[in-house]
Order: sequence, then structure tokens, then C-alpha cells
Amino acid sequence: MKQMKKWLLSGFYIFFVLGSFIPEITYAQEKEDVIYLKNGSILRGKLLSKDSTHIKIETIGRNVWVFEQAEVEKITSENVFNEKSSWSVSKKGYFNSVDMGLNIGKNQASYSLSMINGYSLDCGLRMGVYTGVEGVGETIFPLMASVEYSPLRKRFSPFVILQGGYSFPANYRGGEYDYYYSYSKYKGGLALRGGLGLHTMLGENFAFSISGGYFYQVLTQEYSYYSGKTIYIYEYNRIFLKLGLFFK
Repeated sequence: MKQMKKWLLSGFYIFFVLGSFIPEITYAQEKEDVIYLKNGSILRGKLLSKDSTHIKIETIGRNVWVFEQAEVEKITSENVFNEKSSWSVSKKGYFNSVDMGLNIGKNQASYSLSMINGYSLDCGLRMGVYTGVEGVGETIFPLMASVEYSPLRKRFSPFVILQGGYSFPANYRGGEYDYYYSYSKYKGGLALRGGLGLHTMLGENFAFSISGGYFYQVLTQEYSYYSGKTIYIYEYNRIFLKLGLFFK
């Protein structure tokens, strides 16, 4: 199990790091001609011809423009302007993310449904409150503080996740157990989560996310019987894998 966790986390790290650089390389290879006119106008496209008196350029939509040299301030070759390349989750303002996935343990996989509501800063830091319903062998309702950080302001942006708080059990009290144990009471406990993720912007304020990492949960079960009580503490170690949607 330890070996599987090691390979899973290593695979996620390599995937997210490579994913953040591939789009940057693609954008850098695309060039277009840009004409700056003296009246302040800017035209982007393909330069068709240029002589001592006139300049001809084809813009988006196969529109062809002809200008006199006296009207032109300068001509440059620049990276293709792509509105999508400016999309980023690292913009100041409120955000909401909804995720679903699995909590994977030894010989067991349980569901995970969650939501984060919070506030994003221009520096790429996002802080919020994590709530949801999770399965770790028992059904729990986590309530955690969530901190995420995206180092890149790109359409494809890796991020780091750190979350911590408390989880409440869905099954608070059990029924009769046997002659000695009259009833059992379930209590919540510490919840910690950390991992890596990747946002892919699908619009200016809308993104798809994939994430994975480690989830640690503590739950307590108290058995009360005629002569006293016994307390059991359970520790759950899980690998989480999630897909989600991010809204600004």
C-alpha cells in the first residue's frame, strides 16, 4: 500500500508540472504580424506585402487592409494574441468549487462529494471553507479551512491544496449491541488533507479541475455498558482522487 501511494503521488506531481509548461511552449511558437498606426489603431494578422509606399495586411475573417507608409508607426512580429491565454483562476474575488471523487484505502474505495466557498487573491492564494459528505468506511460530514495556491497565472495552472478541520459522523448513536454493551456513540475527529491539482480554464470565470493527494481522518467510537465504557479511536489513511468545476 505504501508503494502504491508513492507511485500515485509521484505520477500526479510529474503530470501537473509538465501540464503547466506544455501550453506555455505552444503559445511561444505562434507568431503574427502587428501593425501600429499613428492614429493609435492596432491590426493583427498576416503581412501580405510591403513596399516604399504601401503596406497590405490580412486580419481575422480574411479582411485585407492597405495603408500608406506615412500612416504606419511601426510593424512588429509578436506572439499570437489569444484571449484564452489570459484566463486564470488567480483573479481577485469570490469563488466556488464543486468536486466529486473517491477516497481510496486498502481494499476499499468510498465516495467523496465536496464544495469550497471562499475568496481568491491576486497573488494566487485562495482561502475558503470546505464542506461535503465523505466515505472513509463510515460516512462523515467534514468542515475544514481550505488554502490553495496557484503559482502560475495561466489557462493551465497547477495548484497546491492544504486543508484541516473537524469531521462529524453521520451515525451518531448505534442501537443495542449485546448484553454487555448497551449502546455505542460515535464522535468525530481531526481531518487533514493535502495534495496537488490542475485547473484548466474553460471560460473567463469557469474552470475544470483534477486533484489528488492524501487524506487523514480520526473518528472515535464510545461503547457504554453497565459497569463503565470503552473508547475506540480509529485512524483512516486515504488517497483521494477528484474531478471538479471551479466558478468565479
